[in-house]
Amino acid sequence: MNSLLLTGLIAMLIQQAFATVAKMSLPVLGPLVADDLHLDPAYIGVFISLTAAFGLYATLSCGNFIRRYGAMRMSQLTLGVVGLGLVAMASGLLPMFVLAAILIGLGATVATPASSHILARHSPIRIAPIVFSIKQTGVPVGVMLTGLTLPPIAVAYGWQVASIVAAAGCVLLALLLQPIRARFDADREPKQELHWNDAFGTLKMVLADPLTRPLAAAGFAFIGLQAVFTTFTVTYLVEVVGQSVETAGSVFGLAMTIAIPARIIWGWVASGLVPAKMLLAGFGVSMFVAVACMGLMTSAWPMVAIAAVVVACSATAVSWHGVLLAETARLAPEGQVGSMTGGVLAFGNIGQIICPSAFSLLVVLSDSYVVAFTLCGVPAAVAGVWLLFGSRPKRASATS
Repeated sequence: MNSLLLTGLIAMLIQQAFATVAKMSLPVLGPLVADDLHLDPAYIGVFISLTAAFGLYATLSCGNFIRRYGAMRMSQLTLGVVGLGLVAMASGLLPMFVLAAILIGLGATVATPASSHILARHSPIRIAPIVFSIKQTGVPVGVMLTGLTLPPIAVAYGWQVASIVAAAGCVLLALLLQPIRARFDADREPKQELHWNDAFGTLKMVLADPLTRPLAAAGFAFIGLQAVFTTFTVTYLVEVVGQSVETAGSVFGLAMTIAIPARIIWGWVASGLVPAKMLLAGFGVSMFVAVACMGLMTSAWPMVAIAAVVVACSATAVSWHGVLLAETARLAPEGQVGSMTGGVLAFGNIGQIICPSAFSLLVVLSDSYVVAFTLCGVPAAVAGVWLLFGSRPKRASATS
């Protein structure tokens, strides 16, 4: 791995971590915020939905911005925008929370397409999956960083101070990226035009290409199932399986921690042992089986078996990101890595919005978690089969 790629990888991993800190700040600080503002904590869901909605637009529209201003400049802008969002949240005024959701949604979701553009340009094809997988560990690192730092600061000095500290970290990182900006933005196209309907063009590009349609389906199904797993696991373990909150939280925390090395391992596997499309197909089927087993749990299950199933869900439904992003970058047309990544992730955003609600509805209608987990896993299995048997002519745009 050459020094330029290593520099870009480290920079983008940290950028991804701080973008995640911004997204996770309110969910982590939520109980303190709700108590201070005398609100039902359920209203945090409105914030998350707004963030996801504006994030969907940003992922579809950012491609031409990346080409015009450069991926590193857009990374800096991303950090600055989410920093402003955290400052708006720190005001403690309800209307400013709407602004915060918009800014964080628009900013944080550009982090992945921008970093994909940089890494695809400098990473040899043979090691791209592990490079992208290492970079994507920035997400769980960001989750852990948020959980370890912001609550103690909030307890000691108030949640507003915690938000300001997170904002300061994002802005400081944006400034620290400036010295390497010129090297990584040498390919920018200052004359690239920007249009209000760029989002529709991105959707058309993804759906029109038979190589990327299965990846879009995988993005929808995999991210949707991940959202179901991360949203409902602790509640399910407590309410249905009969575990204590502490035990359920510990099992879930263990599973999320394992996702960090799992992402790197899967990236290594896809970098030479198993073709990326085959591994992604295996992910789709495996995560379907894992979440179906989740629905079969009862209070009679031994803790070892419960933990094994939850960890299996994490190792599949929460650990595939780098492989999918590397394959998306490989198949993207020349100069379109940012746009194609944003387009595939946009379908993931749609899955993130739809699948948790569908899960809740299925539980209510069927009174069965087995049915809900199984049916929400079906799209992942279908995407896996499509990836395995779909027509996939070879195309590569990354550095060979």
